[in-house]
Amino acid sequence: MYDAVIVGGGVMGLAAAYSLLKHGVKRVLVLEQHTVGHGRASSTDTTKAIRYEYSEAEQYSVMVGRALELWREVEVASGTTLYVNSGIVCWGYGDAPYTRNSFKTLSRLGSPIRELTPNELCHLYPQFSVADVSYATYNPAGGFMRASACVQALAGVVRQ
Repeated sequence: MYDAVIVGGGVMGLAAAYSLLKHGVKRVLVLEQHTVGHGRASSTDTTKAIRYEYSEAEQYSVMVGRALELWREVEVASGTTLYVNSGIVCWGYGDAPYTRNSFKTLSRLGSPIRELTPNELCHLYPQFSVADVSYATYNPAGGFMRASACVQALAGVVRQ
């Protein structure tokens, strides 16, 4: 007899199982039709970008911060480094409303995001063609998750 049965052993199913166990649910079963971390799963890429830039949708930016707090817990519980804080560069063309609105939202939230001129972008990242770039930002708070490692780390802490 189980208190909860979760169908799918990808990152979402394992995260649900981890959360249930963390909150005192004792008997949790995760069903996966393949093996955990199989090659056809969407959560088994090498990396997934972590960015706070969601234009005016402030709630998403806030959720990214909360998600990183939870991933840090999994890092500690699993003894595995999952998040790499490399910073994120965003740019836009023309009026660049998405990038400009993201800057405004994140500035209001106290993010360390800063504006870059196209020349600064070119100087910092010469591999990018900035011919049509009208507006750019750099956010040192962004980075990437080691996606496959996240799935394995969650599977390990759920099994424990």
